[in-house]
Amino acid sequence: MIEVKEKYYKMAEKALKYYHLLRANIDNLEDELLEVDLELGAKAIDYSREKIGQTFKINHPVEEEVIHRVEKKDMIQRQIDFLNNKLARVDRALESLDEVEQKVIISRYLKGRPWYKIAYEVSYNERWCKEVRKRGISKVAVALYGNTALIEHEFLDAM
Repeated sequence: MIEVKEKYYKMAEKALKYYHLLRANIDNLEDELLEVDLELGAKAIDYSREKIGQTFKINHPVEEEVIHRVEKKDMIQRQIDFLNNKLARVDRALESLDEVEQKVIISRYLKGRPWYKIAYEVSYNERWCKEVRKRGISKVAVALYGNTALIEHEFLDAM
């Protein structure tokens, strides 16, 4: 069995637990991006907001609004790309597992099924399913965080 540091094991487990929440967040961000596109055009100029004074600052409300929208869209798109990248890494980590480990981890963390149902699906007892989960999460931790997750990673440095 692959031995990983507890910190990385817990982080891999959390990545699996929050997978669906992150996917929902991406969907919401994509909707928000559409809303920014659908917002009505520039508002009419409101001269009552214009500040008159000795600063000689020239206000351009239309340009400022356009710049604000472009910056907002850019920020949202960066968040979407960041989260998609994280979820793609989790997907690749799950693909690296063997079939039984995949079934157990996906059933438990992504589908939220209880242990007795998982045990029935994979035809093992609950205790063995929990052992398979430990092995699978350890592999996911190594796939996500590399050799720093391993307790003994000196063998890689010697290669």
